[in-house]
Amino acid sequence: MRSSAWSNSVHYYYDAINPATNIAVSAVVDGKFTVSGTATDNLALNRVYVQLVSRVSGQRCGGTTISMIGQGATVNWLQQYDIATLGCPEGDYAAHVSVVDMAGNTSSAGWTDDFLVEAAQVTDPTD
Repeated sequence: MRSSAWSNSVHYYYDAINPATNIAVSAVVDGKFTVSGTATDNLALNRVYVQLVSRVSGQRCGGTTISMIGQGATVNWLQQYDIATLGCPEGDYAAHVSVVDMAGNTSSAGWTDDFLVEAAQVTDPTD
């Protein structure tokens, strides 16, 4: 059996610091809007999870996970929505986001103010 005074080393990092993110909702135009923000961490980010909730029915929709693996410690993220393809009713909504770093630490930006989502107005060109 051969042995050596030197071997490959393994490094472990202890990370007890929660990541952070902010959240913003764009203007709603013809039923389309964007939820976005900037996530930061002391080492590296894993993912952001964005969720919409109807303030009328309580229905949750638009749940989306955005991967940030390999993108570093500061990442601008965004998710675009279209109420016509989302499968949710028109009405008042709020958005929520949570962020997770590579160590599994989690934090949330909380809920946005309510915003009204209406589909595009369809007009009859013969009128």
